[in-house]
Amino acid sequence: MKTLRTSLFITILFLFSACNNPPVKGLVIAGKYKKACVPESAAMVSALNKCGVKAKMLIFGTGKRSHAITIYLFPNNKNQILWGWDSSYSSNRIKAYWNDSDQIATYWLRRVELSTEKLSYSQFVE
Repeated sequence: MKTLRTSLFITILFLFSACNNPPVKGLVIAGKYKKACVPESAAMVSALNKCGVKAKMLIFGTGKRSHAITIYLFPNNKNQILWGWDSSYSSNRIKAYWNDSDQIATYWLRRVELSTEKLSYSQFVE
């Protein structure tokens, strides 16, 4: 657990240095831990928000599994683009509305993960 906390801290420091660019493939911190996507997404949301980027965590699930990703608007101007990030798929443009968790989760499942699983639930965590 101490290693996980140390890795999260290092990742947050790494993310603060990259506030002018959208996040790309991040450091896989907790990849071997169960539900690793939640602390990774929480760290990314925190880092992005501290850089002035509007971000929130989206938790969604299907009948077989659940997942958490980071949703953010970038760049910080009037032409903002909706992005989704997780440590496996990096940053991906999302064509959905910022406040529609079902639409974002469905887009992520179909276009990013190339899955045909049916969405069971989705919820933002801010």
